[in-house]
Amino acid sequence: MKHFSFFLMFFLMFTILHGQEKATFEELDPGPVGYWNGSDLSGKFSSGPFTFHNSYNVDWASWAGFSYTNHTDTVTAGWSNLYSAITGIGAGGSAVYATAFVAGSARISLEQASTVSGMYITNSTYAYLSVLNGDDFTKKFGGPDGTDPDYFRLIIDGIGNEGDTTGTIVFYLADFRDSDSANDYIIKEWTWVDLTALGDVAEIHFSMESSDTGDWGMNTPAFFCVDNINSKELTPASGRPAAMAGEIRAYPNPFSDRFSLALAAGDHRVEILDMQGRLHHQDIYAGDTVVGIEGLSHLPSGVYIVRITSERMEYTAMKLRKL
Repeated sequence: MKHFSFFLMFFLMFTILHGQEKATFEELDPGPVGYWNGSDLSGKFSSGPFTFHNSYNVDWASWAGFSYTNHTDTVTAGWSNLYSAITGIGAGGSAVYATAFVAGSARISLEQASTVSGMYITNSTYAYLSVLNGDDFTKKFGGPDGTDPDYFRLIIDGIGNEGDTTGTIVFYLADFRDSDSANDYIIKEWTWVDLTALGDVAEIHFSMESSDTGDWGMNTPAFFCVDNINSKELTPASGRPAAMAGEIRAYPNPFSDRFSLALAAGDHRVEILDMQGRLHHQDIYAGDTVVGIEGLSHLPSGVYIVRITSERMEYTAMKLRKL
């Protein structure tokens, strides 16, 4: 009987994790121009259980939010190339993917609040070439000698049913902050971004930040591309490893005097903050995949934020309750 109960529990967990509905965009038809940008004034499109919101300005024939596309131009710089990913193709070699222009923020909503396992993200050709080479409006990242500590990052906020922020993940589309310029990078492949730390979300909001700003705000083109939400099993067309951060779990939750973190391989800084932002614990864990955080019995009961920072991603999303 115990073996049957264990098998049933394992089967249910497998079904929940692997039966998530996906957004691959392949059922969408970009039409003869190769993109949909909201000019029909519908304000949105859907793929799987996800709705991608869009705002179209008729007077300026311009759009913001999400569009979908099958464009493949990886060489044309500037605003005339708004619909291409720098990969030249969708994740796993697919034809159709989504691109976003973040004018302040962009959002995805779900039919029903649930945990999203993650999504593939890469740079648009427009943003990638602007960061790489600079142009009339943007600087070349790193500056003339390559030492400027520039960055271009995507901020992903989970939003719960009550409009509360369930957590935040920061993903660097370009990062030149390391003291060793050899470690500078601009994302050029489809990269899996794990979103499980956000928990159950009704919406996902996106904003962007760059070190290159001026009087009118960010100079770096506020574009990025998305594909295969809840679908990690596909291999990127580049053939490089898909996981940047892997799955991150904390257990038990709630905890009393200790909890453990299951991390991806690599170095991580782990911080514990209360809801007022006061820091109660900070340490660096080099290469560990399971970390035990101990000696927490002195913390008052309540909710704490566990912030985990790795090479290219920053998680501020994990909320744990102290008994």
